[in-house]
Amino acid sequence: MRKDIDPIVVDAVEGKPLPEGHHARAYIAELPDWHPVRKLFTGEAQWLGQCDAVYGFLRLLCDVYDDFIWKPSDSDPQVDPRAEFLRAFPDDVIIDGHRHRLHRLYGKARAAIEAATDGFPPMRTIGLDAFDRTFSALIRSIMST
Repeated sequence: MRKDIDPIVVDAVEGKPLPEGHHARAYIAELPDWHPVRKLFTGEAQWLGQCDAVYGFLRLLCDVYDDFIWKPSDSDPQVDPRAEFLRAFPDDVIIDGHRHRLHRLYGKARAAIEAATDGFPPMRTIGLDAFDRTFSALIRSIMST
């Protein structure tokens, strides 16, 4: 294996789960089994939980819209999640007195996956697909309420 591949991706290739005590692992312990973020951080792409940009964006999105995230349903609207997110969700949110830019954080999360998997296209595909599925499930759920 090339030594310039991100250590998180090396752990993923070796099949290592999120480390005990990791903040992403502690966060998902509080989520219901059906929650898209819990599925992401316990599935084949759980290594994304170690990526601060991915974890931070998903955590912030879930914290802001927690009351609107429900168990996925076949009746959830079929939408282009990225377009709906950019159209209907405000960029600026304030949590605990700190301003965050959701749209930029979304872009940074995707870019972080690409950077971490540079030189290893199979992991890039797995990571981006898993992130996109999770993001889509969250947006669809929020838009359905």
